[in-house]
Amino acid sequence: MDVIVNGFMDQRTLPVIQKIIKELNVKSFVYTYHLFKPDFGRFNSKATLIGWQKINFFGDYGVDFNKLKPLDEEIVDSMRKCEVVFLKMMDRLETLKSYSYRERKELYLKHLRYWNDLIERRKIDLFISQNIPHETSDFVCYSLCKLKKIPTLMLFQTHIPDTCFICDDWENSDYGLPKEYKKLKEQFSTKKIDEIKLAKRFEDYYKMQTVSEGYTAPFYMDKKSLAKEGVQKVFSISKKLKNDPMVYFREGKIIARALWRRLPNFLRTRFAMSYYEKNCSKFDPKKKYIFVALHLQPEMTTSPRADVYVEQLLVVQLISACAPKGIEIFVKEHPSQKSSVRTKSYYRSMLDLPNVKLVSRKINSQDLINNCLAVATCVGLAGFEGLFKTKPLLMFGHDFFQYSPGVFSIRTRADLEFAIKQILKSPTFSAKDFKVFLKAIENVSINGTTDSDYASTSTLDDSESATNVAQAILAKIKK
Repeated sequence: MDVIVNGFMDQRTLPVIQKIIKELNVKSFVYTYHLFKPDFGRFNSKATLIGWQKINFFGDYGVDFNKLKPLDEEIVDSMRKCEVVFLKMMDRLETLKSYSYRERKELYLKHLRYWNDLIERRKIDLFISQNIPHETSDFVCYSLCKLKKIPTLMLFQTHIPDTCFICDDWENSDYGLPKEYKKLKEQFSTKKIDEIKLAKRFEDYYKMQTVSEGYTAPFYMDKKSLAKEGVQKVFSISKKLKNDPMVYFREGKIIARALWRRLPNFLRTRFAMSYYEKNCSKFDPKKKYIFVALHLQPEMTTSPRADVYVEQLLVVQLISACAPKGIEIFVKEHPSQKSSVRTKSYYRSMLDLPNVKLVSRKINSQDLINNCLAVATCVGLAGFEGLFKTKPLLMFGHDFFQYSPGVFSIRTRADLEFAIKQILKSPTFSAKDFKVFLKAIENVSINGTTDSDYASTSTLDDSESATNVAQAILAKIKK
């Protein structure tokens, strides 16, 4: 078996792929590393290691491209959708430099040529990813594997601690949730809501979301948690530096350029957010409104998971056009948003819509959720949290909770018009319905953490989490 491995780069997730490679006894595999080359023991000789920074920022795979299979119209045309997503996805790499359309296109074609040649020449059997591919080159590789009908497996972390999913297609997998929910709804049909028992991590999360005094903001909104996480990452890097102390000298040029861009980016952010706050309206909880929670961008939550709605202005414009008279749209910017994809004209386009109001980033999102008619987001946490409060969700992206009661998946204007009519007509679901859905999540998900940024919320040690995740992947492969 010849495998492409994407992610699994840190101390919490690297053991996952090490266990899988050992268990499958792979013939060879491709692994993209970030700064530090991992140790695969006796499998080191079977690994093709590629440096993440060099390939993503520069398209430097360390090969002679003239010796690779050239591209033709058939393959380029077949990958048109991937290309469109990739060009926008490149926004995330502008921490280093600004990329023109021409530069983005050249990088895309390099990635396409490299991966197309490698996949065909080595007859790749499987693509495994720690997360939904979203860092440009990995998305091209994944899309090629889907095109060539090569099995793909990817993990992603949920908001619930130590809970993740595995799927083979981030757009079209239902994770077994609709079937499990239907079964449990019938099973609990005569039960009261308090009789539906959840595992401790689910019960704790449920209480935190439903008891007003118990709510705590997610760790990535808590500066103290972020500081603690930062200290842990510095400690982890320090340990790795003992093995390779020259790594930052070799990568120094890239790191220095990224740091140099932070000051102007900081100033642009201050300017953009100052304009935003000056144009915010006073929040009136008594009004009838739909709460639109904007995503932090660039990020995986919108690119690729929101598809065309990565342009969140489309979401606001569509809701504005479909909302009945007397219903306003309150839009809140993500508190951590930087200026890279936000400008005065972006916010002005929203302000030009007569029923749209910007609300300050200082307003508590829980207040906006508690008093709204519905939440609208691509796949944001605000939408998931709203479900705990029986608030309907207009969902413009792809995520596991799109299969929950109370969620309307929006692809077209007709979808949105139907959803708004249903929401205004009568309650679309009950608190019991959603608790049954949580039980369905518990039954079909993996008890583990696949994103190390969520390690601070975990109650599992690294070894236990890695074992649970690895076993789930192996079971899926062997099915």
